[in-house]
Amino acid sequence: DRDLLAEFRARELFWPPDPGETSATFGGLAATNAAGPNRAKFGATGAHVKGLAVILKDGLERELERGQFVFGPRGLPLPFGGFLDAEPGHLGLPPGADLLDLLIGGQGMYGYVSGLWLGLKKAPKSVWALVFFLDDEKKAAHLIEKTLADDLAALVSLDFLDAASLGVIAELGKSAKKLSQIPQTPAGAKAAVMVELMAEGEYLIEKDSGKILENCQEVGGDPDASWALVGSEAEKARIFRHAVPEGLGGKIDAIRAGGYLATKTAGDFTRPDLSFGQALFECRRDLKEAALEAAIFGHAHSSHLHVNFLPTDGAQTKRALELMGHWLELAKMAGGELFFEQGVGKLKKELFLAHERPQRILALKKVKKALDPQGLFNPHNLFD
Repeated sequence: DRDLLAEFRARELFWPPDPGETSATFGGLAATNAAGPNRAKFGATGAHVKGLAVILKDGLERELERGQFVFGPRGLPLPFGGFLDAEPGHLGLPPGADLLDLLIGGQGMYGYVSGLWLGLKKAPKSVWALVFFLDDEKKAAHLIEKTLADDLAALVSLDFLDAASLGVIAELGKSAKKLSQIPQTPAGAKAAVMVELMAEGEYLIEKDSGKILENCQEVGGDPDASWALVGSEAEKARIFRHAVPEGLGGKIDAIRAGGYLATKTAGDFTRPDLSFGQALFECRRDLKEAALEAAIFGHAHSSHLHVNFLPTDGAQTKRALELMGHWLELAKMAGGELFFEQGVGKLKKELFLAHERPQRILALKKVKKALDPQGLFNPHNLFD
């Protein structure tokens, strides 16, 4: 699907929910309603899907459009007749949601999605990517917070990579040809802050980028050690960022080769009650207390962290799952979102059932029973 995104760019179009992994597919993005780095500006996948083709429990393939089946006083009207008696709010859906909102993010549990109609936008005339390298992750967090406070009009995404994430990229760069075109990471970098700016004119981007450069100097960073990638060159920053989740897969493979059959132990959640720096500090403190290694990257808005544990034995995996559960409870109490971008599937099912809001679990079970009473679609996802 990266080839398709490249084709959009060649036609001066773009699809706003740029995925965070090169291996991502449109089907996977729709299944989890993934958001990616651009969410704060453009929203999640569902906001950019105009229609879909789906096979439901009666075996018929239907083409559904936005607004065709909308939640109302009697519930959600269903294509094969009757109503789904459920409140959109209990399902984590916004008021006025429709059947597409239910299916997108449904993790394939309610039907087989066989086609998507994507809502594309005209590509902005100016696109810049800035990458700042800091010798201390506290400086990186401070740079992020100052940039968020500026409320820059051209800002599209603002991401963080820790030292372990930079190490993953460096390791992957030894074998991945696509990373050979990327500039070298400065020696001594302990964190990176990645910024993407979009606008119709250069003036606004130059103005906003100038402000971020000032912020970098104020927090003790070196603007001369940063990258400024303009136009088509901005794709190099995306390749750099996307290399982290790809490289983490390789790290898990290496652990398995060492004899421990590790599975990906990771989670993402938002902490709207904390600044980005506070959320990062809490994770770092808790990891140290639990004697666990992890790579942390994340999106600055809503303090949205991706924590990727790297356990090398069963005891570490157990502690990682316990710690993730603790973080999920804190996020839930703060009104944050759990399993926000990566989905739950089967591997995180126990965490989901233990920590998701009970009202939502009951509502999702009701939907599953109504749309897939025989359990044919993605059995054992989320719950048995």
